[in-house]
Amino acid sequence: MWLTVAVFVEFENIRMLLQSIKLCYNRNMSLDQNNRDHFDAHPEEVTFKDLNNFPQKFEGGLFREISRKQANKVEPSITVRDWYRKLDLDSQRDVTETEKDLASYSGRFLDGSKESFYRDYDQVLTDLGIKEQVESLGIKLRQMSAQGKLGTKEFEQARDEMRRLLLPAYLEMRKMGYRHRELWE
Repeated sequence: MWLTVAVFVEFENIRMLLQSIKLCYNRNMSLDQNNRDHFDAHPEEVTFKDLNNFPQKFEGGLFREISRKQANKVEPSITVRDWYRKLDLDSQRDVTETEKDLASYSGRFLDGSKESFYRDYDQVLTDLGIKEQVESLGIKLRQMSAQGKLGTKEFEQARDEMRRLLLPAYLEMRKMGYRHRELWE
């Protein structure tokens, strides 16, 4: 029985991730180099609708869970830079492509671990006094997703509420040295 539950939960996580990706593309939220460069130069122009996956990085959020699973396959405490290099070496990706891709991330992100990124994220939410609200709204969104309410007006309103709530956190993390890409993805 536990295996059935575990398989169902994992399937549900993958289904929600794919649905999230589909919704992003349907909203023309492509992250091309021009968008990254523009938002890196002008963080004040980012609106709540430009946050994409930033709301999924809270404790219990889908992207944090996925990130932890990926990090645990390598080594959770290594730097993000080394983590990406190891993944690309394992996949036999061209090293020059890896280095070119790494250049689009901030030093703060690359020189820290995935866990240090999440500690910063949690600290910003705590400092802004919104951590409990974010986690509560996140639970509501996951429940709505599990109930098949993705794409409904109710879900869209709750998702927009989450993004509005998190916009100040995004801006604080930008002040800390993080770039748009690592917060957006």
